[in-house]
Amino acid sequence: MFNLAIMNGETETGVTTFLLNHEIDKGAILAQERMPILPDDNVGTLYDKLMHAGTKLVTDTVDRIAAGDVAPIEQQHIDESTLRPAPKIFKEDCRIDWTQQGSAIVDHIRGLSPYPAAWTTLRRKTAERKLPPRYSRPGSSQRPTAQPPEPWRATAALLCAQRAPTAG
Repeated sequence: MFNLAIMNGETETGVTTFLLNHEIDKGAILAQERMPILPDDNVGTLYDKLMHAGTKLVTDTVDRIAAGDVAPIEQQHIDESTLRPAPKIFKEDCRIDWTQQGSAIVDHIRGLSPYPAAWTTLRRKTAERKLPPRYSRPGSSQRPTAQPPEPWRATAALLCAQRAPTAG
């Protein structure tokens, strides 16, 4: 899954046509095309690029098989410790971990954009929040000069926000 390629900060992915055998992803390779993961790619743009590259690779491979011009290459001596798993992504996996390095946070968001979308929750405790003097206090006869800040829940990958429920 290429979500994880972006999320892991990898700079290259690709498409492969191969023969099937009894083991997963270990059949003889018929053709491959590498594709760089650019800094401004997200999973949506990379999907589109790989879809077009994969379509062309499959049709070219079928044409080569029909012409008898294919030489399958067995996958041998693969160091399985270098392979990365592609587990299912759950909602909690999409939460932004703000303790990570900035580049890891950006890669996380890019790898989940536009779908399933990275997310975070920003909260402020109203009891601890002090309003600046320009805001009126509840029960005050003064008119407010501005609306006080409110808690927000931000969906970082989509750059949109909605009000989060306030506690108490």
